[in-house]
Amino acid sequence: MNHDPDLQQQQNQQTYLLLEKSNVVDVRQTLYQHENAPQWVPLFAGTQWAVYMGESPTLIQAHPKSSIFKWAIGAMANSDSLRGLIVESPGELDVVADWSRQRLTVNFDESRTGLLRFYDPLVWEALAPQCLDNPAAVTRVHYWQEHAGNGGWAFSDNPEFVIPGNPAKLDKARANAIRRVRA
Repeated sequence: MNHDPDLQQQQNQQTYLLLEKSNVVDVRQTLYQHENAPQWVPLFAGTQWAVYMGESPTLIQAHPKSSIFKWAIGAMANSDSLRGLIVESPGELDVVADWSRQRLTVNFDESRTGLLRFYDPLVWEALAPQCLDNPAAVTRVHYWQEHAGNGGWAFSDNPEFVIPGNPAKLDKARANAIRRVRA
């Protein structure tokens, strides 16, 4: 398994960290320890989940050579203290935030709608995103994958895992996969 994410590093690509709130690490406080003027947004801002702002994941623009990026990939790879994704996109921070927010609330089945914690690597892996022929706002997502004590970075190119709508929907196979992750 790869211990460093395989970034595309194309000239027009931006790199982002989508980090889940942690009970062990204060992501936003740590962000300011590494960056003077970080560019970030709470993912729940402007959504029905805004009432839970204190629990919101944080989307951070982070250059791969920055200290916050290096800290985050180390923390995600070496402990359970931090969970999240690395997102590559030609879009600006607001474009990636919009893409992410459109996938926060989903219909799991005919009667259940809720928050999809796709930013958790275990959930991302279970979703098994399909690769779109025409990339959307997000061109690659990296996630830490661990099996039988061996871990490494895996990625999904041009990922999609929902059926568009308001709210978005999960197909039956993905909804079942999410149930297995939670079990």
